Amino acid sequence: SFFSGVTGSIIIFVHTMVIIVMVPSLIVAYNELDKQNFSHLFTKFLKRIVYFSLFAQLLAYLAIYPVLLYLNNQLYFDNILSFFVLSISALIWNVFNIHHTLLYVIKKDKLITFATIIGALTNLLLNVITIPQIGILGAAISTAISIAIVSLIKTHLIRRSGLNIYLKW
Repeated sequence: SFFSGVTGSIIIFVHTMVIIVMVPSLIVAYNELDKQNFSHLFTKFLKRIVYFSLFAQLLAYLAIYPVLLYLNNQLYFDNILSFFVLSISALIWNVFNIHHTLLYVIKKDKLITFATIIGALTNLLLNVITIPQIGILGAAISTAISIAIVSLIKTHLIRRSGLNIYLKW
């Protein structure tokens, strides 16, 4: 849907501006066992993820109504709550993508796949339940819940991995 595309752009923006730029340096620091540099880079990475996510979120919130007025389609206005649910989901995705990145850096790709499969199955199941009841908002809520579940799984997996990172905010 239109709102899914807009909120997907938030995720792509953060991925492009932060993750693609910083992950190679994180991988090098981790592989060289340079804990001090890794912690420094990871703190910088964390801050950028949060700042860029909030910036993109703010831009989306400021732009959505003028864009909808321009499009002049009542259906979009009727379903605006779906946009807000999906945009919060994008924020959660971006912030908890930090855990995804850490799992990737420490070469735990199978755990990422496991969390993703659980999220996809959860989303499918919730879509079957919610879409017939509340339509597009049900799909947005299903997506938000699935993203939250994937985020919690990845958080748990990082904690279980024993990776300790010292952060200076």
